[in-house]
Amino acid sequence: MFDLKFISSDVRLYLDKNGAEDNIWKDENISEFTNRGAYAISLIFQEKEIILFSMLQWIAIAVAYYIWVQMLGWIPSEVWESDSKINDFLLNVAFLIWSFLCVALAAYPISVLTGAMGAAHFLRQQGCSSTIAACLKLALPNSKKLWMFHTVDGWLTVDIILERLPKKGYFADTATRVLKEAIYYAWKVGTIGMPAALLTGKGLKEAGNESILLVKAKLWDVIKLRGGYSAVCWLVGVITYVGAIMFFIRYNSLFEGENTIFTFYLWMGVPILMAVGVIKLFIRPIFVIASCKLYSDYLIENGKTIEFRDLPSKGESTFVAFLVLCVFLFAIFLYKEKLGLMNILRVAS
Repeated sequence: MFDLKFISSDVRLYLDKNGAEDNIWKDENISEFTNRGAYAISLIFQEKEIILFSMLQWIAIAVAYYIWVQMLGWIPSEVWESDSKINDFLLNVAFLIWSFLCVALAAYPISVLTGAMGAAHFLRQQGCSSTIAACLKLALPNSKKLWMFHTVDGWLTVDIILERLPKKGYFADTATRVLKEAIYYAWKVGTIGMPAALLTGKGLKEAGNESILLVKAKLWDVIKLRGGYSAVCWLVGVITYVGAIMFFIRYNSLFEGENTIFTFYLWMGVPILMAVGVIKLFIRPIFVIASCKLYSDYLIENGKTIEFRDLPSKGESTFVAFLVLCVFLFAIFLYKEKLGLMNILRVAS
């Protein structure tokens, strides 16, 4: 769709030219993120609906997470302990599909609400009143494209988070893990302007190209913004991980008995959602608005106008698709026995 290959070489060129430290992602001063987000913080305090959008995103993630966890409870303990390759294959396929559907479920409200946050910036920039209705009026017509983007982005984010969790053989294939991290950050840097571009009505390909042009023009600004955001998220993640370990050591009796994997992830949702809450309520809104401002400043500097297209549409068809997905997941939850899902999950070794 669009080329991200230039990013690694251009990042290195910028780091060498500016005398920056090599480990920009981990050593970037967190204050750099808050300084660049000063405008965003000011806007958040002025436009309280941004906090509402953040809270609703948090709720959407919590609901999707606990829907995802349910399948772990459906899988019998003997299946987890089985060494059957057929068992593993069927289990992995079923779990992969279920996980993707849950990510897509959360991606719709997240995409619309993220678009609504960015809309608050564009409305204020154009001298218009920023209200809940006005923000949603700009986000909903472009919800289909925003949903598609955030589904892919969410899937990549979930995958990299699971990859980072300590596990058996964690250091066995360091090269592959480093490559996945590089691809992930290339995606995050290369698509930093896509949500804002999609919000203005551009198609996926056009928004991707716009984002790449933004990164090429303001690479150092993008690196500092994305690097600061990543550093803050890493800090929250480390604190969450340490807190989770202390929690499981203190209450290890909770994980005795059958289906300990389900119980583990059920309780693991507590520290995970606490961390997500901190990020969604206090950190993510700053990044979203700051990235939208970076995009709009880039357009102004290059003599481009901000056009909001397709406003007559209200995004009804996309919302209907989201409702169909909700009904589909609910049907699986209610009729898992009749649909044969439980038979797949009970395959004997």
